[in-house]
This record gives sequence, C-alpha cells and structure tokens, in this order.
Amino acid sequence: MAKGSWKEKRGILIAFLGPDDDATDFLPAELPKSRLKGQRTSLNRRSLVEVPRSGRSTLSDYYAPRLADMNPNEEGQQHAN
Repeated sequence: MAKGSWKEKRGILIAFLGPDDDATDFLPAELPKSRLKGQRTSLNRRSLVEVPRSGRSTLSDYYAPRLADMNPNEEGQQHAN
C-alpha cells in the first residue's frame, strides 16, 4: 500500500493469524525479512498470503492482510484488496 491507495494482490493462503501471532513464525527461517510486506504482529485477525512477483522473477513476497480484506476466488486462491 502506498500513499493510501489499494492494489489488488493474488496469492496462496499460507495461514490464518490470530491477534498477536508473529507472521514470521509461519515463514521459512532462511527467508530474508524484506520479503514480508506487512507487520509481523497485529491486534487484528489476519491471513498470511504468498504472492508471486510479476515478470521473470521466481521469488514470492508475503503479505498479512486483515481477514476482512480477503476475497476467496473460485480457484481456491485468495486475493487481498
């Protein structure tokens, strides 16, 4: 999110996070901290979503949107507003 704008992201649901759960507990230990795009902890219930980067990159970034911002699609993937 930049300057108050929303960008839709599509990815694969990794985990549901409760209040105060640390998102990094659900990620590989060797993953660079810069790949988590969001807060490690929150007072809100959230999901942890793996979002592939566009273009030729084979890397993925990880986002932790609030559950209220999630919309499942028919293919079983999730997307966040």
